[in-house]
Amino acid sequence: MKQIILFSLFILTYAISKSQNYVETYSGSTGGLQNGNRLTAKYNNLAGLAIDKVGNIYLADVDNHCIRKIDTSGNVTTLAGAGIAGFQDGNASTARFNQPWGIAVDDSFNVFVSDFLNQRIRKISYQGIVSTIAGTGTAGLKNGNGDTAQFNYPRGMCFDNLGNLYIADSWNHRIRKINQQGVVSTFAGNGISIGVSSAGSRLDTTNALATFYTPNGNYF
Repeated sequence: MKQIILFSLFILTYAISKSQNYVETYSGSTGGLQNGNRLTAKYNNLAGLAIDKVGNIYLADVDNHCIRKIDTSGNVTTLAGAGIAGFQDGNASTARFNQPWGIAVDDSFNVFVSDFLNQRIRKISYQGIVSTIAGTGTAGLKNGNGDTAQFNYPRGMCFDNLGNLYIADSWNHRIRKINQQGVVSTFAGNGISIGVSSAGSRLDTTNALATFYTPNGNYF
């Protein structure tokens, strides 16, 4: 009987151990900027991540000031960004970002980026053209048309199933929304304390009255 019990425990332990997930490095080696195979590619401080509908992965390579892509075959490329901090729209290879942070991708394979230190929301079209869809470049809190709206260090982003884009506007302590017409509004969050190192708070209530403290993350 003792042998049977010990054998049963062995089987149970083995089954549990076999059911555990195994963690491995999917991409990246050492710090730097290098494309190619996902295992030898190099990054420099990653933040936002998004996956498109066919399985390509997009990464905000913060301190390389560019957007990287891992395709379904495991090849890493630079989707946009010259690798130099700055602000410039236009061709993806010469465009400049300043610590890109959040990423979201729509069903047409357009990639949207919260350009953290540029206080802007940028778009990388499927054709490889970078444009600014919202933000003036000056930190602040202002709703309205994209070209006059202001953000305060925007971070994580996501789309809803209607195509509206939501942004974690970290130092405004709010969640902002850009609708399909390009109009920016405050989706949730309140309070007069804004700006770097300002003190937000936590209050669960209706969207207009709720408060946040430096919302950050994104969902994909």
